[in-house]
Amino acid sequence: MILAQKKILLIDSLGALLSVFILGIVLVRFESTFGMPRKVLYFLSITAGILATYSFICYLLIKKNRKPYLKIIACANLIYCCVTAGLTIYFNSVLTNWGFTYFLCEVAVLITLAIIELKSAYKFVDNNA
Repeated sequence: MILAQKKILLIDSLGALLSVFILGIVLVRFESTFGMPRKVLYFLSITAGILATYSFICYLLIKKNRKPYLKIIACANLIYCCVTAGLTIYFNSVLTNWGFTYFLCEVAVLITLAIIELKSAYKFVDNNA
């Protein structure tokens, strides 16, 4: 099933907002349970917030030809994944199993979303939906 491009942008935005909440509030509050340093969590949370804002603005304002915007957010998500994976490897010695599992799942979800975004941008005709 291929989702409408507009819906994909909304899903991306809501998912990024969820990441902002989890990273910036939950994981910070339970830093010792997850192991990732607070400064890194804030950095990732702010970055996710920027991506959420971009996706939501695209969702609201772009009426036609969403393909380039989907390509941009897909690439940004993949870069975010690389940064997250790199930080997970760098801080592996302080991450707990819970922390490692969370970041592994976040990367997996984002890679899946980026693939969906790219497929939509390259294969799906924008019906202004």
